[in-house]
Amino acid sequence: MVYRTKLILLTTIIGLLMLVLAGTVVFDPDRVSSKNSAFAWLDSKDLTRIDTIDITGPSSTVNLHKTGDSWSVVRNGSVYPAKESRVEDLIRILARTDSYPVYSSTASAQGRLGLDPDSASKISIRAGESPILDLFLGSADAAGTGRFMRKNGSDEIRSGQDKLSGYVESSFPSWCNLRLFPDTLAPDSVQQLSITGADRTFVLARNQHAWNLGDSPADSQKVDSYLRSLLSAEAEDFDSDPGVLLDEYRITIESGTGTVQTLFVGPLSDDNQCSVAVSGTPYRYRMSGWTRSRLLKNSEDFQ
Repeated sequence: MVYRTKLILLTTIIGLLMLVLAGTVVFDPDRVSSKNSAFAWLDSKDLTRIDTIDITGPSSTVNLHKTGDSWSVVRNGSVYPAKESRVEDLIRILARTDSYPVYSSTASAQGRLGLDPDSASKISIRAGESPILDLFLGSADAAGTGRFMRKNGSDEIRSGQDKLSGYVESSFPSWCNLRLFPDTLAPDSVQQLSITGADRTFVLARNQHAWNLGDSPADSQKVDSYLRSLLSAEAEDFDSDPGVLLDEYRITIESGTGTVQTLFVGPLSDDNQCSVAVSGTPYRYRMSGWTRSRLLKNSEDFQ
């Protein structure tokens, strides 16, 4: 009888301890807070519908549009190719579930946190004319590593690690694909290149696994290194000034498939930049003087 009483008592104690443990897990404040802070600004079902992104920063607005599978940047009515990876990175950040705890749910807090529509930065995402997300970005938090954010039409203010300032504060060129030659043109496919100008004219031609400079052997390592620099070169911005003649130098590339592309280079301006264009594309670019001097090699540089 005593044994049975002890067994019942022990079982009761164990049951109570299990209830306490379960309550601790269910009602743990840190656990509940962590669960409530898990949040994503974009719903995954909307990702394939996005075709317009307007980013309003402290000093400028960037307009991004998607046609088919390609993103473009619009400026003053002109359309330029966008840096696809940068746009997709922004969308990925907004769609990722992360820690965004609710900081306030009162409209009165918006002003002091920089979230008034007239003062906040903004990321607007649409599908056609249908809004998907209007996100206001306010001031930094006390630690300086986070930022206050809220959706348009909602008083709920969330805070989280600041991963968006680099996007809303970026200038127009940072969103553009300013690569002069397509990334599909590989150095190994180039069979011949020439640099022509008033003070230099020479041709480099592939000779099986080596290179010739005219009729003489060239330093193949130097040629290969130059080719990689040339094919990956980027401009500083697009250039809308058609008045500058691009007749100082030409760099012509011939590939094994018969494709010929020429980089037309204009003179240096007072701000140490020049206008350039690439055959087969409708764009003119602004290129820095440093990049210009790096690409306009002399024949002696390959010996």
